[in-house]
Amino acid sequence: MKNCIIILFNLILLFCFTTVVGQSISLESVDGLYAADSIIADGNTAIVFYLRLSNSSSATEGISNGFRIFSADGAEWNTTAGDTLSGLGIKDMFDQYFTINHWSITGSDADTVGFVGSKLFSTGLPADFNEIMIKISIGPISPGVGNHGKTITLDSSFFQPSGTWNWTGYATPVQWDGPHTFTIVDPFVDVIPIETSSLPSSYVLEQNYPNPFNPNTQIKFYLPRRTDVKLVVYNILGQVIKILIDREIDGGSFVADWDGTDKNGETVPSGIYLYMLKAEGFQKSKKMLLLK
Repeated sequence: MKNCIIILFNLILLFCFTTVVGQSISLESVDGLYAADSIIADGNTAIVFYLRLSNSSSATEGISNGFRIFSADGAEWNTTAGDTLSGLGIKDMFDQYFTINHWSITGSDADTVGFVGSKLFSTGLPADFNEIMIKISIGPISPGVGNHGKTITLDSSFFQPSGTWNWTGYATPVQWDGPHTFTIVDPFVDVIPIETSSLPSSYVLEQNYPNPFNPNTQIKFYLPRRTDVKLVVYNILGQVIKILIDREIDGGSFVADWDGTDKNGETVPSGIYLYMLKAEGFQKSKKMLLLK
């Protein structure tokens, strides 16, 4: 008898647990990925987050969910927009109303998108439902050093004005697998700016740090004005190993990184290397030592 009671109690717990975790929203995929945890800033590609809705216990008569896009370190992007995936009919599931609401979609600080639906005669979200149903788009993100290396986070948000984002019929919030944070990458950015209160008064090339190094080292340089810049790594014979920078750059203080590879991406051997900065009549070179 005691064993039967224990088994019954465990079944009740299992049923309750399944009911709680059976309703969930998760990030399925992202358009505009640069790598697994980074998104691209090229001025052309929109970043699209696809969200999966799962419901495993019973039909849901209403949904209410909010999502927030924000940057903890000041990245900026084009306007934010929520939408449904065409052809899947979530609007038909909630025939009384289905609305997508936006708050503060300026592309800075934080943007919020809300999805809310309610059924009258239609199905609602059926039991055992598991589909990618909604999406949130931002961008394109402007290229350049202003966004490169900063982050964007997608997280759940309290849905205004009720302060909750439960689905109808469930006392506990729907499970959310976030937050999800991505680093912004501009593949064409080859330098990172150093924050300063004023422009440098002259061209300067500093000694790389660390030195000796393995395998990465950083090279700081200063530009008093916008100009064409070329930063090149040579071997001791004067042969070009890698061109780190070859473009026009605004005036300011910058740092470039060399990862110890050549122009083909192959790791170079230990030894002494030279790096040279050329800019508007300025030319300076220094030695660095790669030790493995």
